[in-house]
Amino acid sequence: HGEMNPVGTQGTLEYMYDNDPVTYAHLKDGSNWAVRDDAWIWYKRAGTTLLKGGLSAGYGAKSTTIGPELQFGHAMGDYYGEKVLIIKTAWGGKSLAKDFRPPSSGWNLDTPVTAGDEGFYYKEMLDFVVDAMANLPTNFPTYNPADGYEIAGFGWHQGWNDRVTSAFAAEYKENMEQFIKDVRSSLGVPNLPFVIATTGMDGNPDFSAVELAQLQMENFTAYPEFDGNVAVTDTQGFWFDTASSPSNQGYHWNRNAKTYFLIGESMASEMQTLIEGANPYATWAGANGVTGNFDADDDGDGTANGHEWYFFNGNPQVTGLADTGAGIFGFTHIRPTNRADVTETYQWSRDLQTWYAADGSETDGTNTISAADKTVVAGPSANHESVTVEATVGGPEASRFFFRLKLSNP
Repeated sequence: HGEMNPVGTQGTLEYMYDNDPVTYAHLKDGSNWAVRDDAWIWYKRAGTTLLKGGLSAGYGAKSTTIGPELQFGHAMGDYYGEKVLIIKTAWGGKSLAKDFRPPSSGWNLDTPVTAGDEGFYYKEMLDFVVDAMANLPTNFPTYNPADGYEIAGFGWHQGWNDRVTSAFAAEYKENMEQFIKDVRSSLGVPNLPFVIATTGMDGNPDFSAVELAQLQMENFTAYPEFDGNVAVTDTQGFWFDTASSPSNQGYHWNRNAKTYFLIGESMASEMQTLIEGANPYATWAGANGVTGNFDADDDGDGTANGHEWYFFNGNPQVTGLADTGAGIFGFTHIRPTNRADVTETYQWSRDLQTWYAADGSETDGTNTISAADKTVVAGPSANHESVTVEATVGGPEASRFFFRLKLSNP
């Protein structure tokens, strides 16, 4: 963790503020460290002492230190403009190969029960998250349970103890992959945005085996399921030598507060990119001042908010509706290139009353219809594409079918 004091020592938070009060103005409120009321933090220091409240400096391993949580929380609080909770878990000297070992990598016990058991701190970490969420009204009295909550992202900065043990380093890539998958499964959020800050704390421009393993999580050819929901930030550029730092502890980034500030800022930037990619409709709505839900009609023009976004300014632009062969018809429409937070269902009907899924799974007793993308080409904007859909009718041909696309946003 980075040092906050003493004044005048390079690399401390006080030094940063004193020498650049404009950039770091948000960290201070007069002569005191600012405390946010829209960004909260929950942290059990050393796994025992519960600290909770408005985000501020001092939530490091000691009350005079900070970690990446400080600037990460400031940046995410600004980004959301509403209540944000940072749940921090941190213990010194822990490895992914043993302490945080994910269950899918295999444990030497069915259930870890004490420090030193494989996976003990993996379980402890998730137990802390569950505890924090279960006791929100107690820990944060201004929280309204009616507002609910969303587990929006996961940040990971760890690796020194794996770096210095060659056997641990050799299995880091596999363990990191399983860790991401297991955390998502344990929290019940399948594509939870996941940001990794590499373990670049030594000033060596050559990547260590652990850093390379961490960076591999962005190899979407090897890990296609991580595309759009996992990001890695390279931290080597955040290293400051001992002459510019409060101490000579390489494994703690020489306790340089600016390093931890930059790591938090970088992680927040990556997290925001992932969140926007995972929530394209919400991102569009926010950018256009739309406050109603997907099915509402904020501007009263008769077109739902979600349809205005999906169909590029609300025009379905269905073209080319035609028979393309025996029992086959096709049509073309506009849609967003990124539709991650929308469920699309093609449906068919004979009478506009009863509708069936157009994926071949439902029948009216006579027919089925299966629709699938045939071609996709560039659309009217960088964020939209034009898709031609081909629908195949199973069973005898009828005089008419009705077809529609049903859109829903969770």
